[in-house]
Amino acid sequence: MSNCTKCGAEYSEGTKFCQKCGNKLQTEVIENPVCPRCKKGYPTGVMFCENDGTKLVSVDQMIPRCSKCGKQYGAETKFCPLDGGRIVTGIQDNSNDIVTDVSKTINNVLDKHLGKVEKWHGFVTFWTILSIVVNAILFIIGLTLISPYQSAGFYISLLCGMVNIAALVMLLKRQKLGFWILAGSAVFNFVCLIASLGGGGQAVFGLFSIAIWFGILQIKCDGVTAWQTLK
Repeated sequence: MSNCTKCGAEYSEGTKFCQKCGNKLQTEVIENPVCPRCKKGYPTGVMFCENDGTKLVSVDQMIPRCSKCGKQYGAETKFCPLDGGRIVTGIQDNSNDIVTDVSKTINNVLDKHLGKVEKWHGFVTFWTILSIVVNAILFIIGLTLISPYQSAGFYISLLCGMVNIAALVMLLKRQKLGFWILAGSAVFNFVCLIASLGGGGQAVFGLFSIAIWFGILQIKCDGVTAWQTLK
């Protein structure tokens, strides 16, 4: 009898899943396994590394391979010349390759609809597109709430939302003017709401968001910040 590594329940040989917690059971015994993280070897029967808790693998799985096609390479090779996959050892995920593929897809879409643009870090592109979508949704909701009973502050915020959408599209096209329009919109909103209409919390948040934007534009891709790509 063996014990489930998750809940400790006993199970008989040949059982694939724990009947108590549903955990997948290791039925294959690895001879002289190795930790893929710290490279420490263990005797047959040990399943997890005592140093970092990583699941042990066979020595064969420690051979450097392409994370996409599985072809073996030497330790000095970093990327597969056939498909561009990372050369990895042990049980490693290819999440970085997935992120790379998604980033390439986003860049291809931008190139198609916006013309050739300087490459940004994936998070900066994602944040910009998300901001456009959120501002567009809020603007549409605002249009449905227009009535004679709304305050002047409501219409100012609605106007600033429309301006922000245009500015974010300009920013996505790598135009620095888009950032300055965002900053000007926040300052205008702040002055109007503080000086005459109230609503200080919303106004201060608008100014704070500009600082957040400037920080995000400092994120680097290939050693170049997004801010440096703006024209």
